[in-house]
Amino acid sequence: MAVRLQDAGTRRAGKWADRATHEYGDLLDLLESIVGAGSFSETCKEARRFLNLPEVSADLGRAGNDQEKPPSNFDQVESGRKLFSYGKLFKDTPVERYLRGRDISRFGPALKYHPRVFFRDEDGQSRQLPAMLAAVTDNDGVVMACARTWLDLKNNSVARIAEPKRVSGQLYGNAVRFHSSKAGGDIIAGEGIETVLSIGSVYPGAELAACLTATHLSLFDPPSSCTRLFIGRDNDDAGELANRQLRSRAEERGIEVVDLVPTLDDFNDDLRKFGRQILRENLNRQIMAAITRPVPWASLRMP
Repeated sequence: MAVRLQDAGTRRAGKWADRATHEYGDLLDLLESIVGAGSFSETCKEARRFLNLPEVSADLGRAGNDQEKPPSNFDQVESGRKLFSYGKLFKDTPVERYLRGRDISRFGPALKYHPRVFFRDEDGQSRQLPAMLAAVTDNDGVVMACARTWLDLKNNSVARIAEPKRVSGQLYGNAVRFHSSKAGGDIIAGEGIETVLSIGSVYPGAELAACLTATHLSLFDPPSSCTRLFIGRDNDDAGELANRQLRSRAEERGIEVVDLVPTLDDFNDDLRKFGRQILRENLNRQIMAAITRPVPWASLRMP
């Protein structure tokens, strides 16, 4: 988590951002979460009590109600939906070129491209860069957020900015999904879009869910149709913890769980280093050691 201690251009001090969960806000948001206040006014009252400040009079309180309020989570969800609707289908765009440059060949309508997406740099200046947009949906298919990955078109890579990947909307429990009619009740859930699509590149018939961070992988809410969950975690401590937490919750719901672990840091690293055939063999080996019934989308059956 990062907390801004000094003003930086138009970006005011006192704001925080959790880069693991893509959540952000100010100190009042943290206070509301800690004390469980039921309304914004109750949170302010608790803040005044903690700081030993006088109560605000009724007249001042009424006047304050006419002022602009901080954006609600609903506003962020609507903002994410609107941004995604402005995007262009990914085919034959820099998004497709970027992903193919990472040896990825699995795509889907959850991805779009926009040539000019706003962001604020470290100096607080508003800028525009091309970006990959990804629809984050709930289990009913409703768009709840838009994930943005700013791109460097010259180098066909992620843009060299402080936070090149951000989310607008509600990520908790949701995911960027790549559907398949062949998956049955199976889902492969992982962290990043590139990581999950790397697995999908060797299993084109698999159902995929990219949760974007290790934290949100642990919080993923599998749909009621899911009977078997394959967790494609990253090969680090955060990925291992997310794997354990998601496995525990899924098994409590009676879902069979299979762990998938890359050889290198993540599955895109494996794909680019070893190639599609070796990645598929490594995944097949892990799956065959764990499954109790056939995997039709991987052409794997019980021995």
